[in-house]
Amino acid sequence: MGADTIRIIGNIKFPSGTEARENIVVDGALVIGDRCHFHGSIKASGDIDVGSNVLIEGNLVTEGNMTIGKNTKIDGSVNAEGSVRLGENASIGLALISGGDVELHQNARVFKNILSQGHIHVLWTPEEEIQQTV
Repeated sequence: MGADTIRIIGNIKFPSGTEARENIVVDGALVIGDRCHFHGSIKASGDIDVGSNVLIEGNLVTEGNMTIGKNTKIDGSVNAEGSVRLGENASIGLALISGGDVELHQNARVFKNILSQGHIHVLWTPEEEIQQTV
């Protein structure tokens, strides 16, 4: 780990609105609140749950499962040993690699490859249903 990396022992939750310029390594599970901004990469040994409207300029890596909230943007790659759920309008700038299943919700985008050892599920709401609920 370099001088610009913070290591956290145990589970942690970053509250909504958090901004961090360093790379983050968590020995445990990680929860990221809404509207956070991380300038570096993030790695966790446990599950990762990312809120909505989050920007991660680096990579996101976990030894567990990962949930990425709606309107969240990850500029780098996503790598999970478990399953990955990508919320509505979320985007990954590079590859998504999963040791489990991948679930892509409406308008979710991965700009490079998706590699999954499980199933890939693409979920969307037909236009007629959207208009009926408005």
